[in-house]
Amino acid sequence: MVGGWYQLAAGVFEPTAAPGQPAVAALPWTVQARVSDLAALDGRLYLAVNGHGLASLEPPQTAASAPGTAGPDFRYYYDPILFRYRTLTTLVPAAGSVTCHLYFNSLLNVADAGELPIRGLGLLRLHPQDGIFQQIMMPFQISHPGWECVGFVPVSDQEFLLEWKLAELERTRFEYTRYSLAAFSETPAERLEYRRAWEPQPSERRLPADLQPLARELARRAEGRASAVFIGVRSSADSLQRRYAQGKPVYGREDGGSLLTAHAFRDGERWLLLASDGLLLASPTGGGSGALAERRLPALPAGFQYTGLFVLAGLLVAPWEQVDFILSGAAGIFISGEL
Repeated sequence: MVGGWYQLAAGVFEPTAAPGQPAVAALPWTVQARVSDLAALDGRLYLAVNGHGLASLEPPQTAASAPGTAGPDFRYYYDPILFRYRTLTTLVPAAGSVTCHLYFNSLLNVADAGELPIRGLGLLRLHPQDGIFQQIMMPFQISHPGWECVGFVPVSDQEFLLEWKLAELERTRFEYTRYSLAAFSETPAERLEYRRAWEPQPSERRLPADLQPLARELARRAEGRASAVFIGVRSSADSLQRRYAQGKPVYGREDGGSLLTAHAFRDGERWLLLASDGLLLASPTGGGSGALAERRLPALPAGFQYTGLFVLAGLLVAPWEQVDFILSGAAGIFISGEL
């Protein structure tokens, strides 16, 4: 599949000949610049750029994406005071704005909490028309200073389940709440409620029926090298990513290949399923019966993997990342108009 590589350099998506050119010093994944989530709003694709903020792109009229041709229009909504040293996890678009969750990871970081210019951030809301981030102050956050909102599960685009953490010298405490963005209200929640919403659903029973043939084919190809397949599912019509699991990972395997992560996207009536190694499966055009189509995104260097998938106006966008256990190196996106 022909397309263009863009690599993050000081937060900017720069065209590059190949991933990892130039090389990037490894940092903990919690603070390294990388694309951690994607969401569409008003014809633009928004990318969560860890440690920086949000970037957006609008597909070019010709869907040309190779370096040297008319590429996408990038815009940047960055604020180092808000995002530096924090982990940006999830984007939720709704009603002309994008809500994002971020937190400070005290274990995997290159800074101490005391170096943060602002403490206690958990949810921010970007209004793209004016480029301003609005801090969402939750009642629990106000009444419990020092607690960090380390977990975030959108139940809908207006309602979220939150996990709060307080690290003390002799113990670590957790609390759970449910927050309504529409009503600006918060109520206590149970840990089990949060876990059930956070854990992937069994793919055998819950995966959309017309996506199951692709999942079965991917599992068949992974047989013998992966004991479990995790699939993130999204579409431009649904702002929330759904997560599914097939099988159970076997921990402690020396080959480290017990878990395969894939990303599914519904593009009109067609499903696309992208494995982390670049295998791209597609359901028959029109959603009817027939053979699955197989393509491949360009091969990544050793130690790199594709980490997401989104399609907007005929343009395929796939984030990629250099991964080494808890460390992350070069990161960026692959863009192609050849769908």
